[in-house]
Amino acid sequence: MIMNIYDNIDKIYFINLEYRKDRCSYIQNHLQTYFPDKSIEKFNAILPQEAKQYPFVKSICKDSSKVEKYPGIIGCYCSHLCLLKRLYHTYKNNSKDKFVLIFEDDTYFDDTFINILKKPFTLNNWNILLGINPSCNIKDKPIHKISDYIKQIPQKNVKKPHLFGTNVVIYNLNNIDKIYKQLLLIDKIKEIDYI
Repeated sequence: MIMNIYDNIDKIYFINLEYRKDRCSYIQNHLQTYFPDKSIEKFNAILPQEAKQYPFVKSICKDSSKVEKYPGIIGCYCSHLCLLKRLYHTYKNNSKDKFVLIFEDDTYFDDTFINILKKPFTLNNWNILLGINPSCNIKDKPIHKISDYIKQIPQKNVKKPHLFGTNVVIYNLNNIDKIYKQLLLIDKIKEIDYI
């Protein structure tokens, strides 16, 4: 079946820590600008110390060398899986040709991304599309455009911005049951991000 993702978005979520009101304001405005006709909802991110109380987080973190070095990963991982659990329970019996987009609160995109979502797309048996996106710290530096990451040779002694994490996740809800069950089977965190 050929369709486009944009017209079939059922909901958009953004993940945001309660105390990061600056990021909440930024991402809400950004999403409302680019998705004015879509339902947008905040998902309260889970703090690392709270995340370690979840049984699935305890087991997945036990052999990971990343846990102590990057505590934020644990909260991020737990937030994504808890949101996925919500999607599973919401859509497992009613997911025909729908998509949910998940954004972290430091995501930047422009018209190029929206135009891609509006292009005809062959709906085969895919589960998840991931977007690696520039991360940012709203208080310390501006949001970087993707072009900042593909500059010519950087000037001497000037640190080039880095790419970090999976900031955008698109779920094909036709396969939400499979997605949820398979992600829970991951035996430990191996990478910098939960996927």
